[in-house]
Amino acid sequence: MKKWFNPVTIIGLFVVAMGLWQLASKFLEPSDIWWTPRSLAVPLAESRDRVEVLVGGELLQKRIEDGALMLKAEDGSSRAVEAPDVTLRFNTWDARRADLYWQGMFSAAYLAIGVAMLVVGLFLMPRLPRPEPPPDATP
Repeated sequence: MKKWFNPVTIIGLFVVAMGLWQLASKFLEPSDIWWTPRSLAVPLAESRDRVEVLVGGELLQKRIEDGALMLKAEDGSSRAVEAPDVTLRFNTWDARRADLYWQGMFSAAYLAIGVAMLVVGLFLMPRLPRPEPPPDATP
């Protein structure tokens, strides 16, 4: 009976399945989960290295220090905005997306290796000449 598979085919199938799973898991993840949680929002003073918020052409921090911004409450009263009133949430999807490109390239290479192994196992390995078994030495 002729074997329809060989180890290269089995390994190729496994590597193709793993490559497809890796690519799918990377590119099908939701993009809206990368916001800083509200409970971990960063105060304005601690975010200077990552963001500058401009209001009317001036930094938000300067506007707050000058008392130029007002906050209106639900009851209609208003007061000056203070530094603790302003917190920032960051969306890190752009950094994640850049990381996904590199991971996607490695997953695609992994997938290509699996496809190559599958092709070799299915089409080339069965055509290779097999060594003849030694003749029986028994008289």
